[in-house]
Amino acid sequence: PQLYLHPQAMAVASAAVAVPSIGLGTYVSRTLRSVENAVLTAVSLGYRFIDCAWGYDNEGEVGAALQQLFAAGIISRTDVVVCSKLHSCHHAASLVEPFFRESLDRLQLSYLDFYLIHWPMGEAFVPRADMPANQFPTPRDAEGRVRWSDVHFLETWRELERLKDAGLIRHLGVSNFSISQLEQLRLEGRHPVEIVQAECHLRLQQAELRAYCREHGIVFIGYCPIFRARPDLYSEPLLLSIAERHGVTPIQVALRYLIQLGVCVIPKSTNTERLAANYNVFHFTLTVEDMQQLASLEDGTRLCPSRGNELHPLYPF
Repeated sequence: PQLYLHPQAMAVASAAVAVPSIGLGTYVSRTLRSVENAVLTAVSLGYRFIDCAWGYDNEGEVGAALQQLFAAGIISRTDVVVCSKLHSCHHAASLVEPFFRESLDRLQLSYLDFYLIHWPMGEAFVPRADMPANQFPTPRDAEGRVRWSDVHFLETWRELERLKDAGLIRHLGVSNFSISQLEQLRLEGRHPVEIVQAECHLRLQQAELRAYCREHGIVFIGYCPIFRARPDLYSEPLLLSIAERHGVTPIQVALRYLIQLGVCVIPKSTNTERLAANYNVFHFTLTVEDMQQLASLEDGTRLCPSRGNELHPLYPF
């Protein structure tokens, strides 16, 4: 992807799709109004991409913040890229549009820039009220096992294509899909996959998946880009040395590394200082040697393996 390394420009993967190099992640930020305030702060700092999902239980706060920003004239609708995701419980054809519209209503928008299938595995439909609060909503049986559905993601994709045809979605994509699953969609879908979101950080750099996306003109978005700030990574002497040489933090190096690889990163935070620091990665450039050395920190560690779904026939990992 062509990448412009300054805050207001876009990482462009094709003539049709553009996304800022850094966006705000909102996963598991459920404290009352914390996400609303984070969006207000992030936009004031320069963020122009907000990543959401039905399963995060906070789209309403994102929508409230966006309406405040629009009403104040700080940004217009076309200034911001908004992404949401279809939950695994809603893969059945009859559920796709109702739950897409529920996200749209919560966000108080008339269309979404990006809409993704959150996971390839379908799960049984259970009303949100019947699942535990303050947890990622997953239907489980009495023994705690995930309840699956037999809906294939191709059926779900066809419904999303219909919503795109209606002008309600600008760009379609998927999250947590394997390359073979992306190939299924490429060969059998009417509309191409334009967005791929996947876990991506220094420990899991996704070289093969990124190469596939480059080949097919797909925007690659990396979640968990700072590896949840785990000390086993950020005490690495190599990372500390590179950060010290550039006069930045190890987390800023981690984000900058991915951006220079052509990844759109979506670190999450509700803390003003961390939001600012995460965004402040455009004033330095890692050298070729830095990039080669940082590539060596890959060890395949996956933070989000979707435990309990390993035996699902559409499990991607």
